[in-house]
Amino acid sequence: MRKKLLALLLTSCCFLFSGCNFMLPNVEELLQPPTLSEEQSAILEALQNSGLGENIQLKYPKNGEYRSAFVRHDLDGDGFAEALVFYQDPSNESRARIGILDYREDLGWERVFDYPGSNSEIDQIQFVNITNQPNSSDLVIGWASASPRESKTLSLYHYQDRRLKVLAQESYDELAIVNFHNPGYDDIVLLEHSYNGQELIAKLLTLTEDGTIGLVGEDYRLPYSYTEYVQITSGKLSDGNSALFIDGYLNDSILCTSVIYYDFAAEQLSSPLLFRNEEEVDDYTESTLRTAQVYSRDINGDGVMEIPIRSYVSVPGYEQQEDLDGIYYYEFVSITPEGLSRSPLYFVNSEQRYMIRLPDEWGGRVTLTQTPRSNEWRLWVYNGSLNNLTEELLRIKTYSQNDYHDKLELESYQLIASNGLTEYYAYIPPSQNQEYYFTYEIIEKEIFMML
Repeated sequence: MRKKLLALLLTSCCFLFSGCNFMLPNVEELLQPPTLSEEQSAILEALQNSGLGENIQLKYPKNGEYRSAFVRHDLDGDGFAEALVFYQDPSNESRARIGILDYREDLGWERVFDYPGSNSEIDQIQFVNITNQPNSSDLVIGWASASPRESKTLSLYHYQDRRLKVLAQESYDELAIVNFHNPGYDDIVLLEHSYNGQELIAKLLTLTEDGTIGLVGEDYRLPYSYTEYVQITSGKLSDGNSALFIDGYLNDSILCTSVIYYDFAAEQLSSPLLFRNEEEVDDYTESTLRTAQVYSRDINGDGVMEIPIRSYVSVPGYEQQEDLDGIYYYEFVSITPEGLSRSPLYFVNSEQRYMIRLPDEWGGRVTLTQTPRSNEWRLWVYNGSLNNLTEELLRIKTYSQNDYHDKLELESYQLIASNGLTEYYAYIPPSQNQEYYFTYEIIEKEIFMML
């Protein structure tokens, strides 16, 4: 999709300029670096004056919480935050580097350590506690190349005596900080992408029994090959154990959720979606296949993560649909030792980014119709046919805040939510069926939910 949009943009630009010699400007030249703060300018000047000169280029992490070339963090637990600077000296090498500077009252900022990275770009940086050293942090840096199809390199460092010690280096495509193996401090799960349909591997990097950092147990092979990860979230299972919830695409339209955790009995990563009986293993991962763009979340605020699945309950009137693109009820289920829990039913509108939660007693009795031109969904009491619906229960309509709002059309609607870009309106017909009674307040608090 992104490639199509880029092609369309470039084509549009060609029509704006006459002649055959039009050349696109260099993208790098169009990107202006952020304005530095007074402190950042002082740190950069100290780095340049330490012998590097003025030709160094600052490098900015592309993902994660930290997106600046300058990061302040107390690495050694002395109560003062060191300055980390990511840069490249193109006159000497193609790799990015990390410089660490300390501040002294009499001298100001001074470079105390400098270390080359594993590649030219920085994917992300994170501060973790893996070594369980008191009053200090371990540093995770993901080094990347300019090609998105090349694996990245995770480097795990510990800073002591003004030096970075390399604790581990592993390849990855995505990573997540979890608490699986060692209670009270961090572990790292490393994941791969799939470019040719090959099996994906998850690896656990942690503090081992002999006090070193390394991979624990065998690699875990995910049951499906993801082409793109959408969301990777660490959360709790219903039994209190930690797990990693992985939502991603299997192709251009089909989403799937894998869940992995550390099995202490087997001493390796496994999946709580695998249920073993005497004869075979049932893999419930297939139950999570869907086209609706909805992802794992703690939907009821109980501290336990739920995963979205298509419900076994058919939407009245749509029982004969056989593909994933049809209209379905969805459920958010938690994983228990006995299997997947049941949950309330939801209609999921992934295009307009909201869900409608149905009360338990409505399941199998309420259906849905769509009017795409007006961005409106309507809920009805099902009376045996989609062609003869008479008892309307609810309408949900969306407007972009930049769109024209027909005031006459919205006179009977009530605004129930807004996310800054889209406004959501509800309408309750005046001849409301008392068996399905609800108010606008109930809609806002219990029935309607933004994605």
